Amino acid sequence: MQDLHDLSRRGGSLIRIAAAAAAVLLAGGHGYANILSTSATVRPNNSLLVDVQVTTSANVERVSITYQTTGVDPLVSRLTQVSSTGSTTITIGRLRANRTYSYTVDAFDRDGAPAGTASGSFTTGSLPPPLLTNTYTLTGRTTAPLVIVQDNQVGFRGWVGLDLHSFDAPQIVWYYNNVPSNASGVLQADTVGSIVREPNGNFLFGDAGTGGPTALDTFYRAITPDGTLRAESPSDCGVTPPIGSPAPAGWIWGQGNDWHEHLLPGADGVRGTVLHLGKIFKDPFFDAGQAPQGKRLQAGSVIRRWDPAAGTDAIVWDPFNFLDPLTERTNASNTDPGNSSDLVSSFPCAGASLQSEEWMHANSLQVAPSGVILLSVRYLDTVMAISPELDRTAWRIGRFKSDFTFPNPSDRFYHEHYVRMLENGNLLLFDNGNGRPAAEGGLYTRALELALDWKSMTAAKVWEYRHQTGSSGGVPVYKYSDRVGAAQRLANGNTIVWFGADINPTTLVAKSPQTYTLVEADASSEAGALAVLDVQIPPGTGFPYRALPVETLFGEVPAGTGNGASLTASPNPIQVTGAADGTTTISWNAPNAANVEIHVGSPSGPLFASGGIQGSAQTGPRVTDGTTFYLQDVSGGKPLTANNTLATLVVHLQKLS
Repeated sequence: MQDLHDLSRRGGSLIRIAAAAAAVLLAGGHGYANILSTSATVRPNNSLLVDVQVTTSANVERVSITYQTTGVDPLVSRLTQVSSTGSTTITIGRLRANRTYSYTVDAFDRDGAPAGTASGSFTTGSLPPPLLTNTYTLTGRTTAPLVIVQDNQVGFRGWVGLDLHSFDAPQIVWYYNNVPSNASGVLQADTVGSIVREPNGNFLFGDAGTGGPTALDTFYRAITPDGTLRAESPSDCGVTPPIGSPAPAGWIWGQGNDWHEHLLPGADGVRGTVLHLGKIFKDPFFDAGQAPQGKRLQAGSVIRRWDPAAGTDAIVWDPFNFLDPLTERTNASNTDPGNSSDLVSSFPCAGASLQSEEWMHANSLQVAPSGVILLSVRYLDTVMAISPELDRTAWRIGRFKSDFTFPNPSDRFYHEHYVRMLENGNLLLFDNGNGRPAAEGGLYTRALELALDWKSMTAAKVWEYRHQTGSSGGVPVYKYSDRVGAAQRLANGNTIVWFGADINPTTLVAKSPQTYTLVEADASSEAGALAVLDVQIPPGTGFPYRALPVETLFGEVPAGTGNGASLTASPNPIQVTGAADGTTTISWNAPNAANVEIHVGSPSGPLFASGGIQGSAQTGPRVTDGTTFYLQDVSGGKPLTANNTLATLVVHLQKLS
């Protein structure tokens, strides 16, 4: 093994994104005649989106673009069919602000053989001014390449895509500022809510209309990753008080949508339609003779179905047919006084409004692997499993009429969010902890996985993550998020946990400033944190509701992965003290090559290791910051050139203070 090359060191993971002016630099060049020209244009309405234009001859069938900026691993776009006109535009993303990128266009003929290259460069612009006021502090690195976080602040209503995986993380590499709507009766950029990603790569999200979780004029929008609006549902809300008294039993005083949760199109088997939460208002206390008409209206959480093809959005499940609002409810004496079934609030609907009690406050839906539809009812501390036909309750777990008991009371959950049944049948949820009794640990928040025993009908904790923020008298103090949040299991067994509020558990007052925290927790039963991101956004910001981990934005992947090859280091970054160099283990996988070599610094640089299609080797204490490794295909005597590079890897050091 030969000595590794020295490169300049970098360090630190706390950034405060700052504005700086940058001019757009466009440059282009071309290799051979099959690529006639190329240029790149930064979009005027989004500084992190670049359109690369490529003009090709008739011999070219497909093109891809590899792009890179200094200190960041290269990315390659998906292979794109060229236009029949010969002029093709490819949008690339996952870019840093105010950075100059070089790019290379690779062309291929109909047989997949190389058909030319071209190169150019561009410089991205600044972030929108509101985003420059946010602070992101990252410890460790996530295995998820990207996480999309809701960001509703003055001057910006939308989403921010964060790279929490690369050496220079955290970095904002994508953003979407919501397109104005007039759902509220006034043209405005609305607050955004829940978000999912469709198989075609589009994002489907809730637009909150008038704003906040209580608006009825919510609707849903589908956008492409470049922000192009593809579809939106009707903002179907109405306030319909009865004309006379007494009103007919079961009279619907109002109804509308709810941005807390929506599913992917066709999730329950009804092709092209979207199940989502909504609101319905009835007067059950008047119907039961327990209150004057209209004095105790109840807000129930319905399930609705949006059918884009038909242009309809209708109620398909009514909670008043399955729950009793008179007896199945919480109040100030048995839960968080500020978040109970008795909470009175206004529900605006495009200029009109209703006053009601927030009886249920459901916040998540899932079509479980077993086929039932899981509904999380936050203010009832209960999860319901509804039959696929939406005509009966299959089972419940939690406070009211639970089919499961908890042998250990500390395994109970309170005011939960984001309930998901995993493939193994366990329940994973974000346990906010509102109203948790002192005997069960008091007010703290956790991600919680419960195993359901269908023989004994018991539920038991098998995994949890609590985020420790300090200690008091030698006792750990854990983060308390009294609202919003999510816990999402990754394919590798880790869990992304989003704490979207930061509340003092003693005073029940939001801390100032609030620190919103995202964690990638490991799979051990009492989980530890692999990465922690703390986010601070200026006061007055709505609580960030969801965080969505994604692998890619436009189909781009790290350069080299398109051939099935991978080159990784563990650890990366390497933690070191002082001026010490680092030690790591380099692993490779090259399924389409018979023999490979790993070189340092360039495709023909010093040899580090060689072998078959899979292997690993330890570097010893020789790695300096920015050391680059090249995985070379040397099968059949192939030369050590860039054309035979299967993958590259940049290894960094992280100095410990």
